[in-house]
Amino acid sequence: QIYGINMDLIRSLVTPRSHALVKNETVLSSQQHTMFESLNQLDDILEYVSFKELKGDIIYDMGRTIRNYMLIKPYLHPEFFRVSEKVRSDISFKTLVGQYEEMERTRSFYEQKCFRLMNNNYIKLMEQGEFDLSSMIAGEVAKIGQTAIECEEEDIVEIVIIRFNTFFRMSIKHALRNNEPRNIYNLSFFYGQFIFHLVEHKKIDQVKKCFMYLRMYGVEIARLFAGVPSVYFNVAVIACEMKKLLEQIYNDRWDMEIQTELVNEILQVDNPPDFNKEDLDQGIMINNGVRWIQFGLALFYHREKEEEFVQRIAKDILDDLDDLGESTFYRILGMTE
Repeated sequence: QIYGINMDLIRSLVTPRSHALVKNETVLSSQQHTMFESLNQLDDILEYVSFKELKGDIIYDMGRTIRNYMLIKPYLHPEFFRVSEKVRSDISFKTLVGQYEEMERTRSFYEQKCFRLMNNNYIKLMEQGEFDLSSMIAGEVAKIGQTAIECEEEDIVEIVIIRFNTFFRMSIKHALRNNEPRNIYNLSFFYGQFIFHLVEHKKIDQVKKCFMYLRMYGVEIARLFAGVPSVYFNVAVIACEMKKLLEQIYNDRWDMEIQTELVNEILQVDNPPDFNKEDLDQGIMINNGVRWIQFGLALFYHREKEEEFVQRIAKDILDDLDDLGESTFYRILGMTE
């Protein structure tokens, strides 16, 4: 019901009457405040209800509110995106002093409000062990990102990338304290879905940026969780998402120079610093799962007769042989000499 009433208000904003009243500060402030209060009400219910199904419905309503709002945005009066005093005084925006002009430029004040609520709930649900619900929030952010891509809302797409990076930092920090792998696992999947939509729409710069971040998080997880197999497994999960994306990028016939840059990213995803044979003897791990994924990618390129990529991947794998010696190299890959 809260969602329905809020959407009725948002749809009413496209009418000639609303356009005529948009310069009235009192009317504008009241409209924006009502929209914010609808999200705040959903947030309050999410905080206090105990039924998981209802929590899931609320998370879904938050996500579809923003998706449908973005579809309506082109029909709103440009003056509607002024950040009113009611918005500035909202609890979610208390720390955003100095960013209001940027929000007006990017027309993003409502999306920012929703993302801040989702961010807070992602942390709460993760801390409460509700990994399925926290992951659902990541899924909703991915769907918002897809809508932003389709609506050519470039500034919102950038905000979604920032939000995913925030989620990754939070989930890695949580895993450090709890040895909990599932948040990172599910987050990698939803980030991969979002990047796939970037690939579909050939958003080259943003895809390159996301690959860089995936590589960074893979290296970070490898460094922090070398002795925790359940969490360390997520390095291979990240590599798997990158492999799927690289295959799609190849099938979409992207420029080979760009593909080379992206292949180099997956080859660095399991490069934790300062590993040596003594570390391995003490139980420190190197992820053979990543190597098998890279083998699979090399076979894909071999089938497509892209031998330059095959050789690039093979050289990277064989560098381990030089660094670790035959016995250790074969042991890591689970192979016999």
